[in-house]
Formats: sequence, C-alpha cells, structure tokens
Amino acid sequence: MKTKKLIIIDGYNILNAWEKYKPFLNLSFENARHELIYDMGEYSKLIGIDLLLVFDAYKINFKGTSEVIKGIEVVYTKQNETADQYIEKNWMK
Repeated sequence: MKTKKLIIIDGYNILNAWEKYKPFLNLSFENARHELIYDMGEYSKLIGIDLLLVFDAYKINFKGTSEVIKGIEVVYTKQNETADQYIEKNWMK
C-alpha cells in the first residue's frame, strides 16, 4: 500500500523567519497569514502533496478550529496549545 505524503508547517515559524512576509506582518498577522495560506496552497498544488498549516492560539482565548483554504488544511490551535504541541500530539505517532 502506498502511503500518502503530507507536509506539516508551523505557520508562525515561517512568517517570522522568511523576509518575504515581513511587510505583511507590519500590516497585521491576519494579512501575513492570508499571504502564507495563499502561497502554501499554490505550492501544494504545484508539487502535488497535501499540506497542513498550523497556527497556534497559544496566548489567545480560543477553542481551536480547522478549515480547508486554497486546498490545504489550516489549523488554529486551542488556547494554551502551541503549534508544536498540536503537531506532536496529532501527527508524530
């Protein structure tokens, strides 16, 4: 049986590390997230591999949610859960 490939990305790590997203971060986190989601959706289509993009709500009162945007799954973690914790709990089995 062939296993399906999946790329898992901690969204805020990319936003804070890549120069491309600095101007968007200067506007707002929301603008930066939208740009990254668009780019990762295009990348996923280009390479033909599923992509999971995780943003943490670590210090925000939030219950967590998941949605498909631009063909990729985008997860916003619940309060007090980092993206790393979400990834380890759900995908590192």
